[in-house]
Amino acid sequence: MKQFQLENHIGRSAIKAGIDPKTASKYIKGAAGPDEQPGERCWRTHPDAFAEVWPGVEEMLFREPELQAKVIFEELLEKECGKFSHRQRRSFERRVLEAAPWSGAGTFFYSGSSTRRAAPTGLDAL
Repeated sequence: MKQFQLENHIGRSAIKAGIDPKTASKYIKGAAGPDEQPGERCWRTHPDAFAEVWPGVEEMLFREPELQAKVIFEELLEKECGKFSHRQRRSFERRVLEAAPWSGAGTFFYSGSSTRRAAPTGLDAL
């Protein structure tokens, strides 16, 4: 916005901000920026398919935290014939990852640090 006020040219301001001119135009006209977008929803969009079997899954994870979600899901498919679909595997993996933070599965840490300051982008540069 600052750059646009200085130059009064959307195209150049957008290029300096590192965004598309159409997006810059939308922001200048008053649309909500990325920081002003509504947050994530906190409600479920469909019923929980794993609610009935979840206590057993948590028990398995507690006894053997190194178990992979894929293995547990394959076991569920065998035990509960016709109740689950192969398409639900990724949802099950996400749920296991949320429920078992102690396992460390899929987590990594970045130890590097940078003293270089980045140029402003997006709305800050406009």
